[in-house]
Amino acid sequence: MIRGFEQTALRHLLNGIVPPEMLQAVIEVPAYQVDPSNSGYFLTIKHPALPSEAFTLASPLVTGHAGELVVGFVVFLGNHELTLECHAWGADEPPAGLRDMDVTIRVADG
Repeated sequence: MIRGFEQTALRHLLNGIVPPEMLQAVIEVPAYQVDPSNSGYFLTIKHPALPSEAFTLASPLVTGHAGELVVGFVVFLGNHELTLECHAWGADEPPAGLRDMDVTIRVADG
């Protein structure tokens, strides 16, 4: 299941790009892929309603906070796929169980 904090990050990063109804349909897709990386993970969802053209979305600045740990988020769109990258923000590598932690999303002003 796509975690609540991931959904919140997606809603902020895709605001004005993907209509809310489409995003909700995408989030509810039961099949998705999570691939670990050296500094976090990539969550990929395929859906025919997603754009075929490529976009990289990193604004607004969306961060996740779990205790002292801080992570950042970027969305890649294209080829009817959406990939949410969750990556280390600072020196600490996110733990393998990050997706199961209580993560609070913050959005920078501006």
